[in-house]
Amino acid sequence: MEGEASKKEIKRIPYGMMNFVAVREDNYYYVDKTRFIEKVENANRFFFFIRPRQEVFTDMEHSYIIELKYLKSHATAMEAEAAVKQARAQVLRYADTVNVGENIGHTTLHKVIVVYCGVDMVACEDV
Repeated sequence: MEGEASKKEIKRIPYGMMNFVAVREDNYYYVDKTRFIEKVENANRFFFFIRPRQEVFTDMEHSYIIELKYLKSHATAMEAEAAVKQARAQVLRYADTVNVGENIGHTTLHKVIVVYCGVDMVACEDV
């Protein structure tokens, strides 16, 4: 059957899948991002906007913006405080974007910052 053959060839996007074997064997797209690991490790901040899929989880009440900052383990207390201050400003700026405003729906938006100095967490707060 021609329809069946072409249907099998269609690759799908593996949303939320963590089983690499299933991704490869079940004909999902796979993008090797190994070359980006160094960039991620050397970056000093990350922005996550976690929101419920409102069409699926209609009873969800909360959305989150989490600003993570990572400092080298030898960073000074002054550098850590500057990172905390910057994280607070960034998370508030992100929360004020049109994209976030359009996507939080009826949920309560939480703005969280987390700052690490090496493996030590120096700040974790709901702004």
